[in-house]
Amino acid sequence: MDERTASREKQARILATIMGVLMAGGVLLVLYLSLGVVLLYGLGIVAGITFVGLLHYWTWGRALMAETAEERAQLLIKEEAERNAAAASAPWERRF
Repeated sequence: MDERTASREKQARILATIMGVLMAGGVLLVLYLSLGVVLLYGLGIVAGITFVGLLHYWTWGRALMAETAEERAQLLIKEEAERNAAAASAPWERRF
């Protein structure tokens, strides 16, 4: 990737981010003007549910990921072996 392409991709990413933030701000402004304080209560509820979800992940999700890491590694090794065996047993079925 040359320098001009990387620069254009960076500009596109920044522009998309700015447009998204402006759109979200506009939507929140319209909702606040139409709903008033009720919108703030709703946002508080959403923030509370998000906090409970993060707390749940921090307490249970990480522990579960650590417990199942070995099982996932064994499953990946088994799947790789099956793929290699299938490729070695029938070379005429490969597609290029």
